[in-house]
Amino acid sequence: MPINFDRVADDYDASRYLPEDAAQRIAAFLCQAASLDMHSLVLDAASGTGHFALPLALHGVQVVGVDISERMLAKLRSKMASTSLPIRLLRSDLTSLGLVHQAFDVVLMAHILHLIPNWQQALREAFRVLKPNGVLLLVWRQGGRSPIHHHYHELLRGRFEIPKHQGAHSSEVAQWLQKQGRTVEILDTQHLHWQWQAPIAQTVDFLQKRVWSRLWRVPDEVHDSVMKELRAWVLANYGSLDGFEVLEGSIMVQKVS
Repeated sequence: MPINFDRVADDYDASRYLPEDAAQRIAAFLCQAASLDMHSLVLDAASGTGHFALPLALHGVQVVGVDISERMLAKLRSKMASTSLPIRLLRSDLTSLGLVHQAFDVVLMAHILHLIPNWQQALREAFRVLKPNGVLLLVWRQGGRSPIHHHYHELLRGRFEIPKHQGAHSSEVAQWLQKQGRTVEILDTQHLHWQWQAPIAQTVDFLQKRVWSRLWRVPDEVHDSVMKELRAWVLANYGSLDGFEVLEGSIMVQKVS
């Protein structure tokens, strides 16, 4: 089954932080890469809370946002409440969209295929709803894991091995697409990076609540033991929970035609 982020919708934006200026730069880049304008119709597949749908709509693009999580879509609706942005939202499974055949100029799939067991079917659906000359944009978020987050996994080692993601990562996806006769171009995104300060207390809280889906599989007793040791490590290395970590993020974009 696809992963549903209902349980972490309240913490999603803060735990996958994307500064507004970075989001706008990424949207402008995607518009240029796919030659989007006010007449273009984009499907934001797994739109979540709108990290990409909102800035694309601000650039005048017509967006249909699809997600399996009703609570994530509710967060996006609340952001849209005071705007007239051209975004329509639909709750749907990416492997069975229920959308019109060949309707979209672009399908955007941002950091989602690694979470979908039947990711090949999700891609088939994307191509089904694309116009004959449409473009598929695959965005993969990179970086952003803090030293505290990393140390959680170090403490976990030897106690529990988290299963690999149910879906696929960029290289495996690219290989599959090329076997289908598709052209996969990796775009130059070196300029699309960002930096932010993450509160230490917030990172510890997010780990405690397991807002990252890979941690959902860790048994409760193992998780509780690791968190106890992690808190002691944080206090020993940072002195308190009151400080900040400086984190960096970036994206990789595959343009598929």
